Parts: sequence; structure tokens; C-alpha cells
Amino acid sequence: MNKAYMIAKSENGKHVDVDLYGEVVQDTPVDWWTGEPLEGLYISLEGFLKDLEGLKGADTVTFRINSIGGDVSAGLSIYNRIRALGAQTTTIVDGLAASAASVIAQAGDVRKVSLGAQTMIHGASTLMVGYYNDQDLKRIEEGLQTVNQSLADLYAERTGKGSDEILQMMQAETWMTPDEAVENGFADEVIGREIPVVDKVEGLKDALIVNGVLHRFGKTPLPDMPVNMTVKQSIVNGSEPSAIHPKNSNKEGGEKVMTLNELRESYPDLVKEIEDEATKAACTKNEENVQASVQNALKTERNRIREIDSIAKMVGDPEMVDKAKYEEPMNASELALKAMQAQQAAGNEYIKNRAEELKATEDVEVSPNGGMEDKVAQDAAELDALIAKLKKEA
Repeated sequence: MNKAYMIAKSENGKHVDVDLYGEVVQDTPVDWWTGEPLEGLYISLEGFLKDLEGLKGADTVTFRINSIGGDVSAGLSIYNRIRALGAQTTTIVDGLAASAASVIAQAGDVRKVSLGAQTMIHGASTLMVGYYNDQDLKRIEEGLQTVNQSLADLYAERTGKGSDEILQMMQAETWMTPDEAVENGFADEVIGREIPVVDKVEGLKDALIVNGVLHRFGKTPLPDMPVNMTVKQSIVNGSEPSAIHPKNSNKEGGEKVMTLNELRESYPDLVKEIEDEATKAACTKNEENVQASVQNALKTERNRIREIDSIAKMVGDPEMVDKAKYEEPMNASELALKAMQAQQAAGNEYIKNRAEELKATEDVEVSPNGGMEDKVAQDAAELDALIAKLKKEA
């Protein structure tokens, strides 16, 4: 069985990296028939806490997270044990920190989110099977409200927001981009971006040069920065200025105006750097398109998982559902078709076994059975027709 987390220690054991990839559960689920652990990625509380004991003595521990969440009490337990670890801890959301995983992401002394990752918080829910009266339902509702309040208090402590505002975000099921996670206090910084080089332009109070590209800010107040250069004319992204006034003056005490060619001859490295940055700026639009594609892909994947969850009970095979989610990805329609094909195969096997049983009793005189064989054959034909219809619709 694959482990949902990997632990890598430095040579002296003082720094540890822990990958937390998978569903958060109290115990690793087992197959109902065989009792064997199910294949898949599960962050089980019991197993994780045992491995956490081996991290004692480390100076720094980094937890990298990519999880849809899961059991809230398991997530809270992992959060509290990380907080009590005694080392300098950092949590990094690599791809997704949803539900209980967003709680674990708050455990780090420093909380980071990778560019393109997602953070999601929502209210607690529970599965109910059986019969309940109004008092039973009231107790269940009160229990869920207590869990929600506990989560809201935890989020409020780490984000600086009020618990009432957090509760509203949870009720709305709030998804956050990396920048939104930082803005709302669920992370301290976004990683994966290049650090820009910023210069202030003399004579242009509303502009900054960032990585060689001019940005106008209108009435937005700018920081108090030293002036590194002045311009004779406005610089437009994608075009070159015809002349630049360097800050230093000539020997006669006046300003020396340099053409672009003179500037290139005098400061070839600077000109090359500006040209390179201008080329990077031209690619900005493509980068925005890539980010949009990433967001669309994440949305599509969330919808796929949600649709599979909606038919999981009808499928009735947890292992098949788990494979459809992670190991052999497919959509809900494909999963339904596969489940029906499995049922058909089981039906065919049943018919075959019944035929063999009947053959063994050919010499035994029995009363008519009311058409049992015809009924089985009819059921099999109806199942074949339904599968053919699903294939056509897919």
C-alpha cells in the first residue's frame, strides 16, 4: 500500500521535509470483504502520529500539503500535534488544502502557498443512515454547530479575522487563490514568483520601472525610493526611448544627453538587461493564459470528484470509486458504465452457475418454477440494453 506522506531527513537529522498527500482519515480504510487495507493515499491519524515521534530533535520541519481533506477530528489532532512539535515548522500548500487539510495548513509557524494552489474552507457535515426523531436531529445539528465554531475560532486565531466572519466564509464554502489566501490571513506568503527589480523614475511621479518595464499607477501613492535614472520621454512597454538622461552629469556641469546607441556602447550590460526584461514582459499575456488554464483544470477536477462522490453509494464498490478518483481517473458516466459492466459480468456468472446447477438436476423431476430462467435472461437483456444506451450517450 502506498503511503500518503513521505519523510525525508537531512544528513544530520536537523531538518525534515514531510509530504502530506492524500485524504485525512482516522484509520486507513479496509476492504469489507477481505479486511485488507484499501489501495490509495490516506493520511491516517494513527500512522502519522507514530511517524511524528521520529521527528523529535529536528530543528526545522517543513510540511508540504496536497489534500482534499477528510475527517475533521483527525485534521484537528494533526494540527495540534504539529503546533506542539517543538521545532520551527513551515507548511506549504503545493496543490490543494481543502476542508480538514486547510486546518493542517494553519499549523505552521510560517504558512506558504505555492503559485496556482488552492485553499478551501467549509462547514462540517456528517453521514446519517437509519431512523431519527426530531430530538436526534437537533442533537446532530448542535454537534455540527459546535464543530463549526471550533474551526472558526482556530481559523480566527491564525488569520486575525473575527470568528463570525470566518463562519460566514465557511457557510459559503470559500475557495481561495494564493493571493486571496494571503489577503484573508490563511497564508503568510506566495512562493514561486520571481522577485521584481524596482526603480523610481525621476520626472514621472506616477510610474515605476519593474524588471525594466514601465508601470503607471495614476493616483496610487508610491513608496519613497531613490531615483536611479531620468527619461527624456515616456517609455512605453515594447518600444525603446530615443534618448536617456543619466543621473551623472558631464565635466562641464551640464547634463549629457545620450542616444540609444551611445547608451548601448557605454552601458552594454544595462541595455541588454532592459531588453531581456522587455522580452519577458511580452510573454506576460501568455503567462496569464497559462494561469487561466490551470484554474480551469482545477475546477474541472473538483467537479469530476464531486460527481463521482454523488454516485458512490449507487456503485457500492469503494475500491472501484477510489480508483476512479485517483489511480485510473474517469468521470462519473464512465464509472457508472464500468459498475454496470461489472454487475453484468456478475449476472452472467450467476446465470452460468445456475445453468450448471440445472444441468446437474436434469434427471430429477421437479415442478415448474414459474419461468425463473426466463426472468434471469430478461434481466440480463435489460442490463445489456442499459449499458448500450450509456455507451451511446458517452
